[in-house]
Amino acid sequence: MSPRPPFRRSLMLALPVAALASALPAAGQSAGPDLGQFERRLEELRGELRIPGISAAIARDGRIVWSKGFGQADVERGVAALPTTSYHLASLTKTFASTIILQLVEQGKLSLDDPVSKYGVELQSPGVIRVWHLFSHTSAGDPGSSYRYDGNRYDGNRYALLDQVVSRASGRTFAELLAERVLRPLKLEHTAPNPLDTLAFRLAGFTAGDRPRIEANLAQGYQLDSTGVVVPVAYPGSFSVSAGLTASALDVARYSIAMDEDRFLRPETKARAWVPTLSTAGDTLPYGLGWFTTSIAGTRVVWHYGYWTGNSSLIVKVPERRLTFVVLANSEMLSRPFPLGSGDLLGSLLALEFVRAFMPGAAAPPALSASAPAESIAARWRSAKGTPQAALLVKEVLALARVRELARDGATAGRLRRGYIDARRVTLDSAEYEGVVGRYETSDKTPITVARKSDGLAVTVGTGEARDVYPESRSDFFFGATDATVTFARDSTGRATTATLVQAGRRTVVQHAEVTR
Repeated sequence: MSPRPPFRRSLMLALPVAALASALPAAGQSAGPDLGQFERRLEELRGELRIPGISAAIARDGRIVWSKGFGQADVERGVAALPTTSYHLASLTKTFASTIILQLVEQGKLSLDDPVSKYGVELQSPGVIRVWHLFSHTSAGDPGSSYRYDGNRYDGNRYALLDQVVSRASGRTFAELLAERVLRPLKLEHTAPNPLDTLAFRLAGFTAGDRPRIEANLAQGYQLDSTGVVVPVAYPGSFSVSAGLTASALDVARYSIAMDEDRFLRPETKARAWVPTLSTAGDTLPYGLGWFTTSIAGTRVVWHYGYWTGNSSLIVKVPERRLTFVVLANSEMLSRPFPLGSGDLLGSLLALEFVRAFMPGAAAPPALSASAPAESIAARWRSAKGTPQAALLVKEVLALARVRELARDGATAGRLRRGYIDARRVTLDSAEYEGVVGRYETSDKTPITVARKSDGLAVTVGTGEARDVYPESRSDFFFGATDATVTFARDSTGRATTATLVQAGRRTVVQHAEVTR
């Protein structure tokens, strides 16, 4: 039987905590974060997520002020995770691709408004797909009308078509440009294209003799099998603008510092990458150009995550503070349980812990234990209701529940959700429910069905699975397993005319097409 590495004694190697303590307090702050508590929480979360090994780093004001390895890079060989351990970055590769593509824009070799067909990319579409549509994940459907993250392994991955845009515009491959413009100038010793992609590896300037060194420093990948046991898994073999770069947490932090110092892009170009894309209807979307972008307590935060077979990753940047957090893992569990693809950064337990420690203005509530009784969770919800802490508490409850579901611990997941659901929901009579039941349609005719359940509603989007929804007022309902809400607008008879769905800050208004009685 495979070992359960997260529960073994942790090996933690790091830069001195004192270095971080002296570097992090901002002007006007009397003290920095509780660094010992931050490290303990990262180790606790590694165990909760059942990740064999993670490596993390923090950069501030142009230098790396903290780094640490937790657990094991290779359980079978007993190799500790170090700050210099390399991991697959998965979609964090997109942030490097963003830099290369925007450099080509600055050089006049391509325009973000160019049709992708100019570069030999042919896609079926009701409109003209332009480079910025691929770049911002807005190429599906009517180009620019909506955001649909397509950077994972389960679909056609249109983002990877930017490889062809790069090669046609520059006459060189992404691997060549990345090595020439980023890896070698920064002397990133533990960063390379996927060594299994022999062509990209060679084009980036690496030789067959380099491969053993690169692979020896690369963490072994792991995943949860169908019974919830942690087992080794083989990594994917490809490299593109979408995924496949390998690097250490220290190297990613050095890259982030170079971004802060404008070593690659003009400030106005970098700012364009970090500004949220606007849809054709004027809605603010969660993605810029190769980066997710959001606001936390009024402060701009840019970030990205990675999620692929046997690996996951996260980078969080607070540009105005020149502050970066990088964490890399040798299993999928840094990203798999969380709604990161929808743009919900604080749906991640690791991101929430970073915000709790280093962004006190966000007023994050104290950390919640998965062992907390339902009554305790309910009491915390009632205490936080109406404050910014309430929204963050919901995210943490739902994240912990999802983690326990993946570990095949449905009882704990149910207890976590039930504690907050019972405290948040209100009682409605049958007539109030009947007024909103029926079929709705989005602007692109996607059907949404709202059906009655004994203790609430069930909402089904398209052919997806039904989601349980509960009332918190006559018109406002919340999803039980997702941080999302739906608000029904009723006419004078009590019949719903529209419904507004809100998730990760995005609003979708749908029309009530019929009422089912």
